[in-house]
Amino acid sequence: MSVNPRPDPAAETLQPPAVSVFQLFSPRLLPGTLMLGGGVTLFAVETYVTATVAPSVVRDIGGLALFAWVTTLYVAAAVLGSLFVALRPRALGLRGVYTVGALVFSAGSLVCGLAPSMPVVLLGRTVQGLGAGMLSGLAYAFIRHVYPEPLWRKASTLYAAIWGVATFLGPTAGGLFANGSAWRWGFFHPAAAGLDHGAVRPAPAAPGGG
Repeated sequence: MSVNPRPDPAAETLQPPAVSVFQLFSPRLLPGTLMLGGGVTLFAVETYVTATVAPSVVRDIGGLALFAWVTTLYVAAAVLGSLFVALRPRALGLRGVYTVGALVFSAGSLVCGLAPSMPVVLLGRTVQGLGAGMLSGLAYAFIRHVYPEPLWRKASTLYAAIWGVATFLGPTAGGLFANGSAWRWGFFHPAAAGLDHGAVRPAPAAPGGG
């Protein structure tokens, strides 16, 4: 005769509690989520904003032969910025890198907005991409310091989803700055947002976050 084992109540109590992505927006975690997610958003949205306004830049200040480099230099510099997060000096903690990344991004955006010619735009885009790469890379580097372990995967999913949202927000925002010299405001607004991120940087919830 077979006997069906009775469930062990003690084993049931050991099951990990269910986690939800909405816990990332709890009062305790909301500041970190907004700042880290904001860094990824700056990177992603600015990628699509610039792609939208680039033809207006060429019409206004010329430089058609350099058109393709507007995005290429930005992305290449962003890769280097992400690498810097991992290879940074030991004395420079994650919070310090976050501030540096935000300020570098803002400086590059300001150079782009004030650029009188396409070579200057490319210089600004390189600087801007370097800062954007730092902010985006830090969003993932900071996860284990800002969130409890059960939420690490949820946070990674959220930051990945931001890119999907940016494919809609970026071109839409870029369209607002596509007329005449209004493209410059497509860089001035991100510059202000970067300064805001540099002033309000996320605080690690675990020791050793920098």
